[in-house]
Amino acid sequence: MTEWEKIQWNQIAWRKRNDGIDFYQTPERCVEKLLEKIQFLWNILEPCSWAGAISKILEKKWYSIISQDIRTDDWVYWTKWINFLECNCVFDNIVTNPPYFIAKEIVQKSLDISKDKVCMFLKLSFLESIDRYKFFKDTPLKYVFVFSKRPQLYPEWIEKPKNWWTIAYARYIREKWYEWSPMIDWIR
Repeated sequence: MTEWEKIQWNQIAWRKRNDGIDFYQTPERCVEKLLEKIQFLWNILEPCSWAGAISKILEKKWYSIISQDIRTDDWVYWTKWINFLECNCVFDNIVTNPPYFIAKEIVQKSLDISKDKVCMFLKLSFLESIDRYKFFKDTPLKYVFVFSKRPQLYPEWIEKPKNWWTIAYARYIREKWYEWSPMIDWIR
């Protein structure tokens, strides 16, 4: 990692702690492990790209990806100022790590505008709650891939929030025409 990237990360971490920004960068390993389990056809939208962690890996694997983010700062990878929740476009696939405070809204919008797969990186606890129980019954998942090793969402050299290692994560995959119970597997 370059010195400039380290400075960026430190500024992002500071803003997160002090301004309440909901930012958890998806580790490269998490994207690569997903691609070992799932393949995507046609185009992919990454609607919450910010620094481009997911997009950059998908580009390296020769996927056709469109990246956007509502944020307007200098760290936004590709297109900024776009509010995904107001998007009227249709995409084949959507792959993202949404801000957790609006995760359900991002998932619902993704389901509304995707033609094939929706893939989310979320806390395992996203499965919980009476409200989401009904949501998942109405829009069934095909896969839940649980990370057997908890992802490190912060570079090793950065100051981490208290108890960061206590959060379990999973990949939630929905395919448009799938109607049965989800299959659970693990990502090692």
